[in-house]
Amino acid sequence: MRKISLWVALLGFMVSAAPVFGAGPAPMAVVDNPGYDFAQVVDGTVVTHDFVIKNQGDAPLTIGKISSD
Repeated sequence: MRKISLWVALLGFMVSAAPVFGAGPAPMAVVDNPGYDFAQVVDGTVVTHDFVIKNQGDAPLTIGKISSD
């Protein structure tokens, strides 16, 4: 069983909290369903799931790197 919600929550926090101390427009990442349970899978099986990330801020949102580690 594997959940990826932690990295999605962390990504959202980092993107939304970074501009708090600055003035002006800022991006705001929003993930409708940040968690997905892959359940049990056979070792070596490739499993995928699409996470939809929306920018609800007033500046461009740039995602530099995503990792499932």
